[in-house]
Amino acid sequence: MKNKETIEISKRIDAYIRGNLSKKEIDELWLLFLKNPHYYDLFETELHLRSLTLKNKHFGGKIIDKRGHKKRIKQWVMAAAATVIVVLTIQFYIIDTTPGIDTLALNSISYNEMAAGNVERSDDDFMINFETEMNRAMAAAYMLKKDESIEMFRDLKASVINESQRVRIEFNLAILYYNSSEFELARDSFITVTQSNAVDEIYIERAWWFLANTYLKMNDQEKAMEAVLRVKNLNGNNRDLATTLLETLNERGQ
Repeated sequence: MKNKETIEISKRIDAYIRGNLSKKEIDELWLLFLKNPHYYDLFETELHLRSLTLKNKHFGGKIIDKRGHKKRIKQWVMAAAATVIVVLTIQFYIIDTTPGIDTLALNSISYNEMAAGNVERSDDDFMINFETEMNRAMAAAYMLKKDESIEMFRDLKASVINESQRVRIEFNLAILYYNSSEFELARDSFITVTQSNAVDEIYIERAWWFLANTYLKMNDQEKAMEAVLRVKNLNGNNRDLATTLLETLNERGQ
């Protein structure tokens, strides 16, 4: 009976992700998530797997027809010829190819790092609605709808009733800004999180680590090193990464 129920919930989750549920059906599904965190975990897992699948399709092999193949060969020959000309032209010059510190930063931050809504029972209708909307905004990010997710979190900021809600929203917005290359906005939101005492220390440590990466993206080595040092001193999950990065930055010099 339990397996049958799980299969039925999986079908509803699939329909939701595909956009085939009505608003009423979506509300009923999220209330079910709130009452049964196991089904919410199932939903998160499905989103994560689909995200990986999309990445694999994007970066995986491509089918190339004969015309496309010939075109690419021609382009390669032309590019090779151009390269020879450039090499002959600059052979007497020394070119500085040292990459900037932005290349040391994370390319993107996994949405698995985001702060989820508190999926738990509650008699407060407002709290249930707020936490449900938090998770909906997260779901939009998982489904690669960054702009929609950002807008949803921004709307939620206007209705927060405590500091914990505000900081969790700022943390999630910072990740979305980072992945959208809005590094100044990401910096400001991560700083807000680091200055709060209303969330678990694990989020504070993550915020410092992601802030360090944000400064790297902005090519601000001094600020990056300060943030990395904070991560190292907090002795959290990112301590070893912070130690290695700090050594690399020190080798580059101030």
